[in-house]
This record gives sequence, C-alpha cells and structure tokens, in this order.
Amino acid sequence: MKNIIDSLKWRYAVKKFDSTKKISEEKLSQIKESLVLSSSSFGLQGWKFIIVNNKEIREKLREHSWGQSQITDASHLIVMCNLEKIDEKFLDKWLATMAEKGTRSVESLAGYKKMIMGSVVNPESTYGSDQKNYLQNQVYIALGNLMTTCAALE
Repeated sequence: MKNIIDSLKWRYAVKKFDSTKKISEEKLSQIKESLVLSSSSFGLQGWKFIIVNNKEIREKLREHSWGQSQITDASHLIVMCNLEKIDEKFLDKWLATMAEKGTRSVESLAGYKKMIMGSVVNPESTYGSDQKNYLQNQVYIALGNLMTTCAALE
C-alpha cells in the first residue's frame, strides 16, 4: 500500500462511475471494518451505516439526491446515518458493553457517565449546544475515515 500522503494526493471526487466495475469483496470488507473502527467523541459511535444494494431503492434515492448518477452507478452505496437521540438508556447499555469488553466495572465508570450525561445527553446544561448537531457532526468523523480508507485502497 502507498504511504498515506501519496494516497490522499491520489484521491479525487468521482463525477461519473463505470457501472460495470465493482469493488472487490476484500476491499469492501476493509472499508466496512474502517467504519466499525472509526473513532467518535466519547467513543459513543452514534451512527448506523447502510450498504444499499437494491437497485429500486437506489433509483428512489437518486430522485432525492438531485438526480446524481453516482447513486445508481457506483459499485456500492453506503448511506451514513446519525442516531436521532442518545438517552440515558442508550448510555447505560453502551457502558455495560464497555465494561463487559474491558477491565472496568459499570460502577467504576460512573464519573464518565456523569460527564457524558452533561455533555451529550443533556448538553444544554454544559455547552449550550444541542444533541442533534453533536450527532450529525460525529458522522463526519466516520466519513473522513471512509474517504481516507478508500484513497488508500484506490
């Protein structure tokens, strides 16, 4: 693989795709893994990624994407969605998963939970910003990682 700077210099905005060419399963697997491994603020990963293969759905999406042919002609279409809301229930489940996979107990993460509650779940009390903007902006982190991965994979 090329070094990262050469890969980023190679990257470009595709205006027209060759619909007969497909991304290999190996590269697609790496692209998917890069999305799963994308970082986010607090590690919450408040997003979902959908790979749309259905041609009829892609045609409908094209209608709502200013008629851009890339929606239907690209080898794969990845739709990046942010969660609508992160609430205490989501946070508790996330912390339980973190504790299960790590070496810390849920109880030992209480301070971390309090910080996230004030910063993300009830942000108006801390920063005066709203959660909707927070969640929308988090997807851009994953998008940047996706674009860098695709550049590296050419």
